[in-house]
Amino acid sequence: MDRELLKNTYLFRGFSDSELDDALVYLAARKAVYKKGDTVIPFGSPISEFGIILSGIVQVSCDDINGNQIIMTSVSTGDMFAESLAVTANPESPIYAVATEDAKILWLKAAPIRQNKADSPLHTKIIASFINALANKCLSMNDRVQILSKKSIREKVITYFSQLAEREKRDEFSIPLSREDMASYLGVERSALSRELSNMQKDGIISYRKNRFRIIH
Repeated sequence: MDRELLKNTYLFRGFSDSELDDALVYLAARKAVYKKGDTVIPFGSPISEFGIILSGIVQVSCDDINGNQIIMTSVSTGDMFAESLAVTANPESPIYAVATEDAKILWLKAAPIRQNKADSPLHTKIIASFINALANKCLSMNDRVQILSKKSIREKVITYFSQLAEREKRDEFSIPLSREDMASYLGVERSALSRELSNMQKDGIISYRKNRFRIIH
């Protein structure tokens, strides 16, 4: 049982053990296991559930008008995803998600959240927590906006790395993205990104080996 992990998520923070158990039943919770490379959400599929990552990493993407992949986010342990699409009962998913590591996901039904049950204390608490989780998700999306607003590749990289360092509370961290995926996330070309990372290391701004990075200045 991933009770402690779930109680640290925005959705279930502040829930007692009994409230958590009741909420999981109420939302028809189910666990699913995925191997690296498995499709978690197929493009164009109806979405009636949203997920919480219990372990592993899932990459959420969409395609632009020319069919090029745009990586929206990578979600890891404790993160919630697909909640907005599930709650709006989107008949065709505009996004797709793939496990980039072996992953275990807790799927939750969105239909109960759309119901009007003002006389149910459990329902009221779930709705309040869901709104709080959405608000924090919106704030985190601001990180991506900050990255994409930067003009140069170096500025994008520094902004991205600064966000990761702040999240990890240290200057050394791992990035759960390949170079190609990282380039897509930053909105730059892969070859240009590789050159800039090399130049930043030569300039003494960062050091790195494969996907392990350290901010020096």
